[in-house]
Amino acid sequence: MPGAMAVATDRPVPGWGERARSAVQAVFRHNFREQLTGHESTQRTFALDGEGGLLLCTWPHGGRPAIPFIYSDEVWTGIEYQVASHLIFEGRVKEGLDIVRTCRERYDGSVRNPSLGERGAQDFKRNRQTRSYVGKLLQ
Repeated sequence: MPGAMAVATDRPVPGWGERARSAVQAVFRHNFREQLTGHESTQRTFALDGEGGLLLCTWPHGGRPAIPFIYSDEVWTGIEYQVASHLIFEGRVKEGLDIVRTCRERYDGSVRNPSLGERGAQDFKRNRQTRSYVGKLLQ
């Protein structure tokens, strides 16, 4: 990712900053949902009706393929935290924390927790690991 490398190495990529800023704002604007009630995910369900999340793919101007990217309708917590951290880095703190809030609400232990069997334990453990990266920001 050129933007992250530019920050890490303190060597800016000419013209990258505004494009990255615009792209991450568009991802939030088109893919973030406060709740996914009515949203269909035909593969795996990492967010239930009434829960929020950041969808992997959307087609805000139409043109969704008949057979889209296999996981396009899912939310992936790791990507949500990456987009959230990028938004916060770009000064879009409210939008970044909106994504973090929906992740934390999904994994509050009432639905996904180790006592729910193997799948619930995997989802809970994966999210706990991801949350450790941004936990200090939310304190």
